[in-house]
Amino acid sequence: MIFCIDCFNDVEIRGEIEAINEKGKCSICQKENVFIYNSDLHKNKSAVQNMLESILRIYLPESELPDEYPDTYKKNISERLTEDWNIFAIESPQADEIIKDIVAKSLSLNDKILFEKVGIPELYDEDYLLQHSILKKHTWDGFKTSLRNVNRFHNNHFNLELLRDLLKDAVVCIDTKREFYMSATRYDELVREAKFGVKLIHKEYCSGKEIAYVVILSGLGDYRVAVNPDEMHNVHAVIDAIHQYYAETDDQRVIDGYKMGIFTLIRVAGNIRTLDSILNILFYQLEKEQEGNASFILDTEEIVQKLNSMIAERYDTYKKENPFFEPWFSRYQQSALDDYGLVLQGKPES
Repeated sequence: MIFCIDCFNDVEIRGEIEAINEKGKCSICQKENVFIYNSDLHKNKSAVQNMLESILRIYLPESELPDEYPDTYKKNISERLTEDWNIFAIESPQADEIIKDIVAKSLSLNDKILFEKVGIPELYDEDYLLQHSILKKHTWDGFKTSLRNVNRFHNNHFNLELLRDLLKDAVVCIDTKREFYMSATRYDELVREAKFGVKLIHKEYCSGKEIAYVVILSGLGDYRVAVNPDEMHNVHAVIDAIHQYYAETDDQRVIDGYKMGIFTLIRVAGNIRTLDSILNILFYQLEKEQEGNASFILDTEEIVQKLNSMIAERYDTYKKENPFFEPWFSRYQQSALDDYGLVLQGKPES
């Protein structure tokens, strides 16, 4: 069979076909004078057969899939390759012809994948996913929801070791003598945006509105700081802006207003999301102090005291709100103790 470079979207397969450096007419898409692959002549000259075999080998025919495998994820092999890998630049019936040829010339592929729907059994093997998937057994949408609503700092929805190994390949070594000129990052822009809001909020605070800072700490209304509407409020940029504004003004009322905003959040923290925001603020403030990036040191003793009293009072309410509250909160407790020497209130004694 003869198929061509334009039958594929995959850049590696396209590169292999081009490397053969032979042009002709494609028997699949009928294009002429294009780089071609002749499966009868070029099998031993190119990795195309092996590349396609290695992908096809991932799939099992429906008759060999576990009983609990969802029917909605069983599809024809050409549909699976198109949806999962975006390999082909041609329609499914044409892709089927190529797949049949690859299977026919393979010594290891199961030809049942040509006639039955297929699936990837590992996608629903929890033990396999826990060891081999960066997101473990979670979906991307589930991971985003967990970051936004459950645990921002100590999320366990991903496999840290796998992610670390993956990122090793992204490391770039740069000569220390080389000069760079860095433009402002998007985060710098967020901090500038937040500082404008801090100035307005500070005026409100100085005019007598003691809870003014809670508005920008929570990102309410026009004081929400984010790159786009789908992103959560970036309270780190707000805290950095508060520190910058204090460094510029040396106004003690900036610290007082900031602290009063935290106290107000503690007072109204009726759900886990608000509690998470408070812990996020507290931990980032302490992180800045530890790293020497803070323009002032916040007296956290009173904050932690009020926070612990609130947690003890609402502990059972949080448990009812989310059955995973206790393991989620225990990770915060451990981090508070290990990283900052703070003791957060646990389950109140009955």
